[in-house]
Amino acid sequence: MENGGFKLAIPTTGRLAQEALEWLASLGVLETLWVTSVVETINDFKKLPEEKTARDAVKRIWEEGLEGVTLKYDLRSGWRAAFSAKDAEMGGNPVTVYGSESPSINGILQGLGDVTVIGYDELVAAMVRYLYPGMNVPEWDKLNSRIVPKSTDVHVIGSTRIRDYAGLFLMVGESVDVNADYLLGIRSGRTPVYVKGQNEGLLYYLLGNDVDGRATEHVEQAARDDKTFCFDLVRSGSTVERERLKLVGNPLLVTMSVIAVDLAKHSANPDLQQVVNNLNPGEASEDYGEGIPRWETGLREKLGHSWLKVV
Repeated sequence: MENGGFKLAIPTTGRLAQEALEWLASLGVLETLWVTSVVETINDFKKLPEEKTARDAVKRIWEEGLEGVTLKYDLRSGWRAAFSAKDAEMGGNPVTVYGSESPSINGILQGLGDVTVIGYDELVAAMVRYLYPGMNVPEWDKLNSRIVPKSTDVHVIGSTRIRDYAGLFLMVGESVDVNADYLLGIRSGRTPVYVKGQNEGLLYYLLGNDVDGRATEHVEQAARDDKTFCFDLVRSGSTVERERLKLVGNPLLVTMSVIAVDLAKHSANPDLQQVVNNLNPGEASEDYGEGIPRWETGLREKLGHSWLKVV
């Protein structure tokens, strides 16, 4: 594995890691059969409780000659296979595609990475300290204007066109009655909200610092047990149905995978600009004009009365 050329970061595990690898294969950056093998390996080897079992499993993969896979420990899911790195070429320029720990913009923030693929929700959560306070989170193409000048070189270029839309919603158990003043109770801190730790700062940014946010992993169960709200990501609505929840109001943020760059490097380097152009970043109108409304319509049709239109 060479370390020269440009650095493109994608998540090392999870849904977006797999989607990003397949997206890069569709663009001709990575070889399709290799991507298929890596994605299958990431899916097959996860939640392994013992290190030796996981090490033996990955060792067999290495012996079969599959590059780009490593071993990773996750406190939530145990030992698993993860994407490590793969050398590629884009527009005649060498590029290293590498798996990054969340959030994948860390490489840019640390001055190491050049380009990253990241979920918009993760991007905003990581960027909260660089954004003007007290502002609603804008569409991704307007985020750059909300960044405090000279605070960071992170700059959003466009979407990946993967159309992996999801929304960050307030949710509550299906048996709980919700009145029109629910948001006032949350904003004032009278009504607690369970939230996963990585989204806690985002919850405060969206609803104010007086919110009684309670970080926990099992937000749905905690909300049901205490008959209160939780704040989490909803993609297809299957978890909402399975956990007997209902969505309350509109999504506080709609997310999709976006492409971000180190603006200082990108502005000064035509070769890096060519690399980014080869990623074919999408326009905001593609997401907000048609893609997101279609996703919201499908979600509402699936959930029906489980999505409360409370203002």
